[in-house]
Amino acid sequence: MDQQIPKHQRMEKVIRQLQANPQMLEPIEALLQLVESESAMGRKADEIEVDVVKHMRALGKASLQGWAEHASQAAVAAAKGHMHSKKKSGG
Repeated sequence: MDQQIPKHQRMEKVIRQLQANPQMLEPIEALLQLVESESAMGRKADEIEVDVVKHMRALGKASLQGWAEHASQAAVAAAKGHMHSKKKSGG
C-alpha cells in the first residue's frame, strides 16, 4: 500500500476494486458494521475477537473465490489465444 497516494485516491481505487470484485462487498460491510456497532461496545474483547475472526474468514473465502474466478478467466483467455495462434500458423 502506497501511503504517498492521497487518501481520497486510495478510497476511489478501493471502490473500483470492489466494483470489479463484488463478492468481497458483503464481508467487508459486515466487518465495518462490527467495528462501528454500538452493541459491540458492551461486549468483552474475546467475544469481539471471535466475530472479527469469523468475518475475516468470510473475507478470505470471498478473496479466494474472486482470485479463482479471475485465474479461470485468464486461463480460458490464454487457451483461446493459443488455439487462435495455432490456427493462424497452420497447426
